[in-house]
Amino acid sequence: MYFKEVNLHQFRNYGEQSVSFDKNVNVFVGENAQGKTNLLEGLYVMGLGKSFRTSRDSDMIGFGKEFARVATVVCDEQETDSEKEIEIVFKKEGKIIRVRGLKLDRSAELLDEV
Repeated sequence: MYFKEVNLHQFRNYGEQSVSFDKNVNVFVGENAQGKTNLLEGLYVMGLGKSFRTSRDSDMIGFGKEFARVATVVCDEQETDSEKEIEIVFKKEGKIIRVRGLKLDRSAELLDEV
């Protein structure tokens, strides 16, 4: 599996950002505090449903915002037409995870999808 693209909305220091990836090698370059680690955190969250930086989902919501949204398209290198859309919306009350538009009951179910 590889990430084809990721879209961040009000996630950490991002207002709105879309990034497309090559299936082989990707390099992130930037000054300090420009969002490189936040981008990696967004990808990590899409794979495991939780952050490697915090245990509180609300920490990922941009300062002063009501929610954050991370969406991605993942592909399986072995299968054609294997694109899956995954979306996670973080609210102060909790998170909502959808795969192909269908809501998951638990974060652990995300592991079966990626």
